[in-house]
Amino acid sequence: MARIFRRGRTYWCRAQRQNREFRRSLKTTDRAVAERRARAWLNELDAISWGEKPRHGYAEAEEKFIREHLTAIKPRAAQRYGVSLKHLSEHFGDKTLDQITSATLSDFETKRGCKGYRRQRSGATLPVCHQCSRLVLIGNGSTPMS
Repeated sequence: MARIFRRGRTYWCRAQRQNREFRRSLKTTDRAVAERRARAWLNELDAISWGEKPRHGYAEAEEKFIREHLTAIKPRAAQRYGVSLKHLSEHFGDKTLDQITSATLSDFETKRGCKGYRRQRSGATLPVCHQCSRLVLIGNGSTPMS
């Protein structure tokens, strides 16, 4: 199921695959171009779901995040991110990005809470996970919404 819609003057596409919603800007104001780009993107999503394209792992996303993001921020912020990445790695290190869902994130928060960490501290870790996954997925043009 897919739908093309406009945000302002720009066309976007929203698609659902395997109970996950994806959105992508088609970066055009022309409806015909938008439809062509949407078809290409939907074909790419189908190829990924059928295993024709490799899935990206959390470890790959973390590595790219460290290489591209941590080098551009202040040292103290990088240190805080490093702590968060350590905890995320322990929990998500062997998973692919499509396996990290709201349920697995909730499980991560629960396990961190059981270890005695305050909720706000584990809550500060989740944005790091989100940024890691976006770095890889944006390169592919897809942004999962669930």
